[in-house]
Amino acid sequence: MSNVELWLRISALGIYLHAIYVSLTLGIPLGIIVLLVLHSRTKNTFYLSMAKKLTIVLGMNFALGAITGTLVEFGLVQVWPGSIIAIATSALSPLALELIAFVNEIALLVLFIVTLGKTSTGKSIAIITAYWAFALLSGVLITSVNSWLVAPMGTGAPSRPSRRRSRSA
Repeated sequence: MSNVELWLRISALGIYLHAIYVSLTLGIPLGIIVLLVLHSRTKNTFYLSMAKKLTIVLGMNFALGAITGTLVEFGLVQVWPGSIIAIATSALSPLALELIAFVNEIALLVLFIVTLGKTSTGKSIAIITAYWAFALLSGVLITSVNSWLVAPMGTGAPSRPSRRRSRSA
C-alpha cells in the first residue's frame, strides 16, 4: 500500500468519525438547554449538575470532532485529487465563512464552560444557544462544500470538452 492510499483511508475514516461527532455536537446542546430550562423552572440542582456533566461530554466531543476534522482537512488538501481546484473556486466562500463560524463555536463553548453555574441560567441558555447556532451554521457550510466536492464537480480534474476530428470525404 502506498502512502497516498494510506492517507486516503485515514482521511475517509476521519470523514465518517467526524460525521458522528458533528451529529452529537448539534444534539448535545439541545439536551443541555432542556436541563437548564428545567433547572430555571424548578431550582432543582440535579438539573444543573446534569447540565454540567453533559457539558463535559460536549467538550470532549468537540475536541474529538476537531481532531477528526483536521484529518479530513489534511486529506482533502494533501491527497484527494482535485479538491484544491474546488477550494480555490466555488468552495472558497463557504470555507471562509465556516472558519468564522468555527472560531465563534470555540469562543462560545469556552465561555459557556467557564460561566456555567457562575452566571444566571438565562445567560447560560443564551450562550449555549448562540454556540448551537454557530455549530449549525458551520455544519451547513461544510456540508455544502462537501457536496461540491462530490457532485457535480467530483474530486478529479475538471473535464474538458471532447474534440472530434471531422473526416473529409
